[in-house]
Amino acid sequence: MSKERHQLDTGDLQHASMLAHKLRGIANNLSAWQLGESAQVIEEQIKAKRAVTKEQVGTLRAAFATLADSVSQVSGGLVPDAIAGTINRQETLKLVQEIQQLIVNSDAHALDLLQQLLSKVEMDSKLAEDLGAVKDLLEVYNFADAALRLNKAEAFFGDQS
Repeated sequence: MSKERHQLDTGDLQHASMLAHKLRGIANNLSAWQLGESAQVIEEQIKAKRAVTKEQVGTLRAAFATLADSVSQVSGGLVPDAIAGTINRQETLKLVQEIQQLIVNSDAHALDLLQQLLSKVEMDSKLAEDLGAVKDLLEVYNFADAALRLNKAEAFFGDQS
């Protein structure tokens, strides 16, 4: 169960509203309009003291998955020199996609896979720095910011052409 869903189910509406607001802002800053709109609907429901439906949460998750898939497709072709000799392109892409999906599902196993990937990159590289930041965020279950930071790490793949 996701942290947000848990907060909704346990009545921590103030925190759930704050997370929805934060997600909406981040999504809109990234021009991820569908995700932003879904987060806004949930935020408005909570503020109006109306129940958030499973369908609304499902729409939010689907929008987040679409965003993660889009990022994966955009960043999916290149492997930076920092990992080229240690881990092959297919392995890298597979691990990154698996980590993305786990983060989308707020699954703590993302941390395990991320540590596998970290063990194969040059520790003094920009990629290792970005992945380390993702690791730190996952360790405190901050999946929304971890997803954004992973996107920054993925931009590194594109910078190596």
